[in-house]
Amino acid sequence: MDQRPLLPIPIPAARTVADVYGYDQVVIIARRVGNAPDVNGEHVTTYGVDAVHCNVAARIGRTLQRFMQWPLEPDVDPVVKSLAAAVMALRSYQHGNAAPDLAASIADAGEEALRAVGFPPGFMATKP
Repeated sequence: MDQRPLLPIPIPAARTVADVYGYDQVVIIARRVGNAPDVNGEHVTTYGVDAVHCNVAARIGRTLQRFMQWPLEPDVDPVVKSLAAAVMALRSYQHGNAAPDLAASIADAGEEALRAVGFPPGFMATKP
């Protein structure tokens, strides 16, 4: 039985990799795979040397999480956040509430989430 603790890899560890090896973006994927009762787990840590590189590394990390079919983090993933908001708004409308401001803000968040995962600006405007 594997007794090592399964800990998240801190961002400073990814920063160290960037600093030591000269990279602008670092994405670390870690996995422990075994059979019960061993602890299993998966983790991704991203780092970028500035805001632009940080954003790109984070998008790469989210893409890899989706590819690996890991559960997405609702507080971080823009698509999950906007879809959850849309579901709540639709449930509110289902019960007779009208909120044009809520609809507009959720539509804006949804468009932003689509851009964050690679859809071009105005994507929805091109659909019939």
